[in-house]
Amino acid sequence: MSDGAAWWIVTGVVILAIVALVAVVGALMGHVRPLRRAVRRLRLRTEQAEKLQGKLAGVADRATALEARVAEATTRLEQIKASRQKDRPAP
Repeated sequence: MSDGAAWWIVTGVVILAIVALVAVVGALMGHVRPLRRAVRRLRLRTEQAEKLQGKLAGVADRATALEARVAEATTRLEQIKASRQKDRPAP
């Protein structure tokens, strides 16, 4: 085999390897796009969840405060009822 033929064979193998590499990279890039979209959607959902957690903490605080107010109102109502019963004359 002459040096010229060997050079053509090596060049052909290199070109074939480059074409195969480009095909593989192209196929991988096709799979990367949907993954990027999925990651973007997950990040948005994470942000939404964090916002909801903040709102939930506010609601929980308000519920605790309201529970305390209800307890105070119940105590006050019992005091008023007891006071009225004391003021009534016995039959």
